[in-house]
Amino acid sequence: EMPRATFETYVKDATFIAYVRGEMIIGLPGEYACQWLAGRLSSLVTRLLTGIMNRTVSVRFVWPDPQEGEFHA
Repeated sequence: EMPRATFETYVKDATFIAYVRGEMIIGLPGEYACQWLAGRLSSLVTRLLTGIMNRTVSVRFVWPDPQEGEFHA
């Protein structure tokens, strides 16, 4: 449903971080990719995951902060 270049740039490196109380947390390599996906594909990802899991799911995109050892959203 998206151009290959878009997938390669923003989606390919996404990883599952956790599923907590109905929220799917997805890690991305950097802040720009995180903001891009959240702004443009959040509803599509939410709809796809809700269909796959057969339950309502919210999605949060995060990126790592290597200096602090934690994720930002």
